[in-house]
Order: sequence, then structure tokens, then C-alpha cells
Amino acid sequence: MNRIAAALFVCAGILPLGVCAGTGRSGPGRAVEPAPAPVADRAQSPSTGIEAWKEELEAITGGVWIASNAAYAEADGVDEYGMEFTLEPGGLSATGCLWGDREGELVAVFWRMFQAWDPTRNAGLFYQSHAAGIVGMGYLEDRGPDEPHLVQDFRDPDGTMRRVGHFERWEGPDRRISRSVDWSGSEWTPRREYTWVRVPNRTSRC
Repeated sequence: MNRIAAALFVCAGILPLGVCAGTGRSGPGRAVEPAPAPVADRAQSPSTGIEAWKEELEAITGGVWIASNAAYAEADGVDEYGMEFTLEPGGLSATGCLWGDREGELVAVFWRMFQAWDPTRNAGLFYQSHAAGIVGMGYLEDRGPDEPHLVQDFRDPDGTMRRVGHFERWEGPDRRISRSVDWSGSEWTPRREYTWVRVPNRTSRC
């Protein structure tokens, strides 16, 4: 169930593409070589999957999550990233956004995000759109212990495509570690790692 933490910590992107849509560009209009095909967890019944999904969405909504960007502040022009998600009626979907601050002031809201249960795949669907017109979509599925929990394909307005994977580790209800990887065409290569902390009394930028 912890793999569903990726629902919240999918991306900490910024212009230029930064954390989420990443490097490893394949050139205008060219697709990356496909990563290993996702394998849905067919051992999990639809009802079990839905209940786990609802529990996790309830856990990640409520409060603002903050991650220090000290390691990349000079390159990104952002000191820290923030995210907040709102649970939608029915408890099977959530909407949210990701923003960046510098010296306590808002730089921009970079990503608008939506996540929902997809009964046709018995898996969580993740969709996000960037202020620059980039979109990303993927599914949270069981790919094995050494494969990313969530794999997303991103496309730029010019047709450029890239594939990004995400690993998540919870260290308590208010602290999670997020690690992203790029698909090079033959293997996953490291990108960035962030520690997200739920911070009481922080104002949302969404």
C-alpha cells in the first residue's frame, strides 16, 4: 500500500523541465525507447485495490507538504517546493498543485495534478500538466521490487517525449522520501531525491 504514496509525490518540476519532465530528451517529435511494459497487479481484486487507494488518498490529503530544494536552488531558482491535494467527493480521486518558493515568496505554480482510480486497469491513474504546456500521464502498478512504482510518459508541446519513474518510501505519516529516475532507452538512471514533510499551518499556493 505504501507504493501509492507516489500519488502525492509524483513530481517537483520547474522551468526549464527540472525535476519531473527531466533531462534525457529524445529530440523533437521522437519517442524514447519503451521501458519494460507495466504489469498490473492482477492478484489484487478490484474491491481490495479500491479500498487501498481510498485509504491512501485520505492519508495524503489534508495539509501542505514541503520539500527543501537546497541542492538544486541555484539551477532552479527555487528554495523549496510545496504541494497540496484535495480529496474529491467519493474518495476515489484528488486534485492538487505543486509550486516553488524563493525566500518565502511564490515563484510560480508549476504543475496542476489529478489522480483517480481506473477500474479498466485496476490501478491508480496519474495525470499532470505543466505551466509550459507539458503533460504527463502514467499508472501506479506492480512492476517488481527493483522497478519504479509509478512510470509516467511526458510530452512537450513540440512532441518531445521522455519517460520518468518514481520510487517512494514512507518514514511515518508526515514524512516521505521521493526518488525519481529517467529511462535512457535501455536502463533507469538516477535523477533527484526529495524529502517531503507535512508542515502544520502552512498556507497553500494552489
